[in-house]
Amino acid sequence: MSSLATLLSQAHLNDHDEILKQANAAIKKNKADIAAQHVRLVAYIKLDRYDDALHALTEGGDALKDRAPLEAAYTLYKSGRLREAADLAERHKEAKDILHVVAQTAYRAEDFEQARTVYERLASEGTVDDESDFRINSWAVDVQLGWVGKQAMAKKTRPDREDLDQFMATFNAACGYASRGELKQAEVLLQRAKDLCNATDLDEAEKKAELLPITVQQIYVLSRLGKLGEAEKLSDSIDARSISDLDTRHIAQSNALFATSKPGNPYIAHHLFQTTAKVPRKDLPFSYQSAALQSNALTLDLQAQKYKGVASSTLSTIRSQAERPASQEAVTAGAFNAAAHTHSSTSKTSIKDLLQLHASRPTDVGLLVTIIQLYVASNNHGAAIQAAENFIKHVESDATQLDLRFAPGLIGIITALYISQHRYGPAKVELNKAATHWRNQNRPDSNLLRAAGSALLDDASDTDLAAARELFQNMQSQRPGDPAAAAGIVAASTAAALPPRELLDSLPSVADLSRGIDAAALEEAGIPRTETSTIASTAVSRKRTAAITQPGTNATSNKRRSVRPSGKPKNFVEGKQMDPERWLPLKERSSYRPKGKKKGRLQQAQGATQGGEESPAGGSRPDTPSVVTGGSGGGGGGKAKKKKGKR
Repeated sequence: MSSLATLLSQAHLNDHDEILKQANAAIKKNKADIAAQHVRLVAYIKLDRYDDALHALTEGGDALKDRAPLEAAYTLYKSGRLREAADLAERHKEAKDILHVVAQTAYRAEDFEQARTVYERLASEGTVDDESDFRINSWAVDVQLGWVGKQAMAKKTRPDREDLDQFMATFNAACGYASRGELKQAEVLLQRAKDLCNATDLDEAEKKAELLPITVQQIYVLSRLGKLGEAEKLSDSIDARSISDLDTRHIAQSNALFATSKPGNPYIAHHLFQTTAKVPRKDLPFSYQSAALQSNALTLDLQAQKYKGVASSTLSTIRSQAERPASQEAVTAGAFNAAAHTHSSTSKTSIKDLLQLHASRPTDVGLLVTIIQLYVASNNHGAAIQAAENFIKHVESDATQLDLRFAPGLIGIITALYISQHRYGPAKVELNKAATHWRNQNRPDSNLLRAAGSALLDDASDTDLAAARELFQNMQSQRPGDPAAAAGIVAASTAAALPPRELLDSLPSVADLSRGIDAAALEEAGIPRTETSTIASTAVSRKRTAAITQPGTNATSNKRRSVRPSGKPKNFVEGKQMDPERWLPLKERSSYRPKGKKKGRLQQAQGATQGGEESPAGGSRPDTPSVVTGGSGGGGGGKAKKKKGKR
């Protein structure tokens, strides 16, 4: 090994193939040469040969891992063995260099909270060598927190001026806007990221490699905005097969099938989706990406009428997730299983079939959500609420199903249904019950706590304010520094329980909130006026007025147009003026006379109609024909004989 060490120290080789060759020669002479094994491992990493590096690490055993923990952890991380990489990095976390691997491993394992904690430690200890790379990676963690619904934990949500001068930071900012649904801002920043990338001094190959992920994200944003024509054109401009990152390539090929403005052949789309590049285990997308891809695959199966296959595959997923019926996989499988069961029909008969199916699978949340959605689509909110309440009653009877009873997603659905019917009281009760359950389980959900606390603040009594303050304090202990928790504590504070001074100092100042607002101009403008006269005039009557038009002309235009023979009355005479009220309903015409009943003909003849116009003296109404009454019928007192028969 002395010859190898001398060679490496004197030659200053940059050819990693040559270094690998010398290291292998030294190991061939002495397999226990730990220094040569270390050199070989570094050479494999430099050459991006991570499979060979993993094999060399396995041969070296624990001795090599203890000598080179950074290289060993990085090799495990790049090979997709995240758990082993995290355990190895945790044992050597005193070494500051390995903290970067710890953060990257946590990021890839979707433990974004741990990654955020490590990056905060790196920033506080001042161990960041490249401030730009650290800022980009730290912001990438904040973006991922947004995609998984934990925006409150993100330290940064808006870009600074210096961030908009680098294409990678601008790209991260655009992804952050997209994760929060702010697609317009994301579209603008993605285009800026492309312009900044084109303006760099990178060579053409590197520019192309950097532009491809930005373009793939642009296709997604344009599709979400409904700009399918632009998305399709942009998708045709790239070659997805040239993307080196396998998970990005798979996403690009999948999105290209949906970014189209014209309905395509579902069977061809299904075939193309099945033939996209398969992603190895170490390069699998994140869980929320995988869930979307799985939903796309099942959607294409349904469009290709593969109902039996979808029903079979989703039923096996439902059974495998029987202990976690509220998980994302189980809910998605239940919804697609319902669609396959009804052959994608949304009729009332389909709802009845799904209700019968739900009786056999009472804890299938995906099936329940589908039934509720069909009720809401048919504008039957009462039946949707009834279905949700029946489900709640069923799971409440089993103490082991309380976690399912208070699942945050189900609570969100039932409260949304209540609020849609202006039933704010039951919605508040449901939120408070769910928050209490999860606090007792020591597994509080910050989003649920925030919603429950906000509901208690509306029209709150002293008891509700105290309960809301307790919820927000629990939320703050779970996530220190959360501005929503601090604002909730301040809002729920009373004279008896004032918030601490440091909590008030953590909130943004009034000057920051009102920056850019001209208070003097608002005061001078006064209260905006509304056009009350216009509103009143339009609310008086909604009946149509008679528009007097000439035969063969339009009421809204003076241009004469010909009338078809089928549209002319039977006794139509050319040139004769037609009745101007012919288009009005019968009851609105001036010649309309209600038929009335036949009794009281004498009173009608004399114009004694109740509420009607008073008839002229000495006779009947001039526009009412006279009614001739018969005589007495030959005398006899004028009383009619009583008709015999049943009473």
